[in-house]
Amino acid sequence: MAVASLGMTIESTMSTGEFAAETRRALTLRHIEHVRAGTTDAHPDGVRVIPASEYLDPELAAAERALMHTVPLVAATSGELAGPRSYRTEMLFDVPVLLVRQDDGSVKAFLNSCSHRGARLLEGAGEVGKRISCSYHAWTYAPNGELKSVTQPGKFGKVELCDNGLVELPCAERYGLIFVMLDAQGEMDIDAFLGDFAPQLALCNLDTFKVADERTLPHEVNWKLALCGYLESYHVKVVHAKTLAAAFIGNVSTHDAFGPDGRHFRTTWSMNEVVQMAEAEDVDAVLDGLQYAPYNTVLYLYPNTVITAPDFIGIRFINRLFPGHQPHDQITHYRTMVPAFMTDDERAMVEPFQQVTRTAVEEEDYGQVPGINKAIRSGLRDSLLVGENEPTVTEMHRVMARALGRPNPDQPVTPSA
Repeated sequence: MAVASLGMTIESTMSTGEFAAETRRALTLRHIEHVRAGTTDAHPDGVRVIPASEYLDPELAAAERALMHTVPLVAATSGELAGPRSYRTEMLFDVPVLLVRQDDGSVKAFLNSCSHRGARLLEGAGEVGKRISCSYHAWTYAPNGELKSVTQPGKFGKVELCDNGLVELPCAERYGLIFVMLDAQGEMDIDAFLGDFAPQLALCNLDTFKVADERTLPHEVNWKLALCGYLESYHVKVVHAKTLAAAFIGNVSTHDAFGPDGRHFRTTWSMNEVVQMAEAEDVDAVLDGLQYAPYNTVLYLYPNTVITAPDFIGIRFINRLFPGHQPHDQITHYRTMVPAFMTDDERAMVEPFQQVTRTAVEEEDYGQVPGINKAIRSGLRDSLLVGENEPTVTEMHRVMARALGRPNPDQPVTPSA
């Protein structure tokens, strides 16, 4: 199993186009070699057992939720704040967040709450103009969060405007994504957080995409059970028999870890074209002639975001999974992204694929998870089995455990007596 990325070393000496071509070539060769050998990237520790407590323990669930308040989270995409003074509101867990693009092009994030009595300031998305005015008592704020006026200020004694601005949250924008930390006293070093995963995000070109569809999917399931479906291709031929299966080989994939402590992942899934490529005598000629990646790329952006980037169709999917207050609750925020320059005719051409993918995720993938969750909650299953061919699933559990200072939760299979 490869655990190092092409990463910064190649990116620092190549143009973006060269890095993209080299990455595509290297990954395609790995897929060809797997098809020829009848193999896939495998976890070096082999088959693992995940205890059911990973999905049932309320204290663990609370700790995971608390952890996510201390790290950068994807709050929105750059295209959703198109110009100066554009705004967007988001609920990240139970925290109402207000994003505002500043006149200098940067983005600031605030608690979406008036400094007076806490009323919600804005809803949805739009432009703030010169002032943000609270609809409750008309206190006003500048786009940078500074308190500008108080209605009937004499009733409040000596209110210092400079000390009563909006609560600002750490915020950064990179590679078409806007990151927010839900700890107002926290410090965000987004470049250190991403590390050598940054070039992989850059390859998605998300800053050139716009949102075509947005959905919220609540489910009574543990968030890690829902997340696992994005991280392995073993299920594709079975679960997606009516949708995506025809395009993929199934159970042929790569796994790579990036960033500090290997917390971010890239997994790629072989498409059927790789079979013909593997039969070619001159593989170099095949690789030289690549027009698009013959695999689907899935990026896991720690701790709760999955970006799917199918090169062959040129659209993107961003899924953010938020654990609920109970171990068996989670909400997925699902965005479909299309190129900003795409014409109406081109949109019409890719719409069928968008619909197929929505069906695959909402009905097929998420249709499986409630049954798994109920089986675990029955008390009759004390563990789940993860194959060596599902390395990203095992590693995701390990990453979350390490972040909380816990030992790896997975165990080897105990041989039957």
